[in-house]
Amino acid sequence: MSAQDSIMPTHSPAMAEPPQAEMTAAVEPALPLISIEVARSLFAYGPSSPYYASFAKGGEMSQCLPSINQSAPAVVRASRAEVAAAMAKHSRVLLQFSGGKDSLACLYLLRPYWDRLTVMWSSRGDPFPEVVELLAQIRPLVREVVEVSGNAKAHIEKGIYPVDLVPVPGTWLGRTLEPATAPFIFASRYDCCTENFWKPMAHATEAGGFDLVVRGQRDSEAKRAPFSSGAVDSGGRTYLLPLQHWSKQDVLAYLHAEGVELPRQYAYGLSSLDCLHCTAYLEENGGKRRYLRDFHPEAAIEYERRLRLIQGAQEREHRLMRIALGEIEPAEGEGMGD
Repeated sequence: MSAQDSIMPTHSPAMAEPPQAEMTAAVEPALPLISIEVARSLFAYGPSSPYYASFAKGGEMSQCLPSINQSAPAVVRASRAEVAAAMAKHSRVLLQFSGGKDSLACLYLLRPYWDRLTVMWSSRGDPFPEVVELLAQIRPLVREVVEVSGNAKAHIEKGIYPVDLVPVPGTWLGRTLEPATAPFIFASRYDCCTENFWKPMAHATEAGGFDLVVRGQRDSEAKRAPFSSGAVDSGGRTYLLPLQHWSKQDVLAYLHAEGVELPRQYAYGLSSLDCLHCTAYLEENGGKRRYLRDFHPEAAIEYERRLRLIQGAQEREHRLMRIALGEIEPAEGEGMGD
């Protein structure tokens, strides 16, 4: 049985068997001829499908629709309806995928359309092996999987480390004007992501000719793009955010109901796994060092080494701030001009 077959009902509603005498004269009612896409939408979304009113109307077909559609939470039913309506209007569909819980939820909301779906994932050039393995599992299920690379690993090998708080002497210009400082360079996390993630993903999306882009963005997230579901960009692409009004708990409950195992990093308090050696986004990566130690010990050693370098540079700037505020006395030469 294929992955697509699993969404179809495994049994028909029970019917009383007519008397033998009547069986020879009985005429089976004619069922309407419908496309595979319509059938998938009806069986996956039930009354929430945009085709429901045309084909069900309380008749024979409504009895065949799975009861799970009526029992699903309202937020799920609404998203299924939104997905079905969008899929009926667009032909080239892209899911921007991270491997985290939200993009997994989007993937399963799109399950009736996997044969039309392109999944695009950005490796940034420094991926976690387990995310690569996850994409390998998804590849045979959908129309295609597209990997978009970046230069994150090359940047790190050159001694450019992404940070949340950038010590100015550690920037490329600071290293030029203050040559006595350390050879590594710090970059803002957003500059690093722009160069290695957002720009390459945007270019690949445009080059692919997609007219519908699906993202697992939620309004309840701390970090999100400044637009809502249904927005259209300058290239005419529509953005669908089926989880926009979902909470984190809605996502977890949906994945549980679908039988989708949550990736193991969530047990460490992490979210999606982006760059293996990224030293930024510490507000959501408090468990990363422990996770790396358990599953990627060599990467853990290098990760901690870089964090110590960043910590030293930031503590120096913090000390100078305390001197400027008069909170501590400077050591010889600290806070003084030449």
